[in-house]
Amino acid sequence: MPLVYRVTGRGANDCPQVKSLSTDFVWHFTTPRPDATVAAMSTSPIPTQRLRFLQSATRDYEVPAPLARRLLELSDAARAFDADRTWLDSARRRRLLAELCDDTLCEHARLVALEEGEQLWRELLSRASPPDDAGPALLLAISLEARCAADEARDVLDAVLRPGEYRRWAVELGVDLAQDGGRPDRAWELLGRLGADRRMARYGTLHCVVFCTAELGCPAARRSATVRARWLWQRARKWAASPWSEFHLGGDEQELLRAEGGPLAELLREHGSLRGIGPMSRGLFGYLRHRWRLLPEGERELVLRWLRVQWRRYLVVETHDYELVVADAYGQTHTAGTEEIKADRTWLPGDMISGWLLPTSAPDERLLVLNTAPAAWARRAGPASGESVGPRL
Repeated sequence: MPLVYRVTGRGANDCPQVKSLSTDFVWHFTTPRPDATVAAMSTSPIPTQRLRFLQSATRDYEVPAPLARRLLELSDAARAFDADRTWLDSARRRRLLAELCDDTLCEHARLVALEEGEQLWRELLSRASPPDDAGPALLLAISLEARCAADEARDVLDAVLRPGEYRRWAVELGVDLAQDGGRPDRAWELLGRLGADRRMARYGTLHCVVFCTAELGCPAARRSATVRARWLWQRARKWAASPWSEFHLGGDEQELLRAEGGPLAELLREHGSLRGIGPMSRGLFGYLRHRWRLLPEGERELVLRWLRVQWRRYLVVETHDYELVVADAYGQTHTAGTEEIKADRTWLPGDMISGWLLPTSAPDERLLVLNTAPAAWARRAGPASGESVGPRL
């Protein structure tokens, strides 16, 4: 029997209640080159480190040299303010606020905000008037999310996402935080404000969460727990695919988590530093850690359960439009949805597939995640020293 691996398509929206488009596409953040060696853009006054900053920005992140110099000046300003709060006089404040009105600069300034500047962004935001407050709010939100305070980041952004004003990067981050905060209606509204064509495939699951019900004739919505689990999985997958996401825990962070206790500390005790498990687990753990304070309790518990699921091979018994029936090695059958809404485009009865049968909030519903996923996640997580990437979640 053939072992089948599905390639995720980029076709029109699979939601049966949405008009399909043939011109669908997927947008991603600007990503660094695969051979990038300097990920952190935080700098210090040492000349060699300043040079390394410029080289990393221009070579690894393909930032034009003039823009890289502006980022370096922004990093210098963050460090100067941290060292001396009186450094930020009125002239410097006006200049920085004017700089942060530039969407191109804000797009790349997250490379700085991930590592430093939280106090500067907070001060600038407190002194800014609309619409100049959107730039510092975005950078403050990025700094907050980087230290696992995504709930604060959402509140900061919500205050500046006003109707009639358009700051692309702030709205896009607002969409992600609204979804992870359990506010799909708000996310859908912000997508409309962004000007996104919400009929596209990438928004199909969110559309089902917001609008679809079995009573309205949506067959996918018959299994609402599967739809919700798919929505959560896709959000985690998107977070893990972003070049800004941090997978690896430093020693200090591990000690802090253990000292705080709780479910994440228990996972660390089970798996050590999490370096010995597969790339998807590292991605899921990073997503859960950064968004813990924002995610609804039910979703937090679900991801914790996912992190303990074992990889298995399954035999396809039946295929339907929106679900598969698979049998495990013991002959027990399971009905499961798949990562994307449609489930019948590739599979045939008799196919062998490998992956993880993830639980949902309903005891009789499952979400099947295929073994094709680790290769994509591994490009971001990367194997630890001496570790081989095998079929592990």
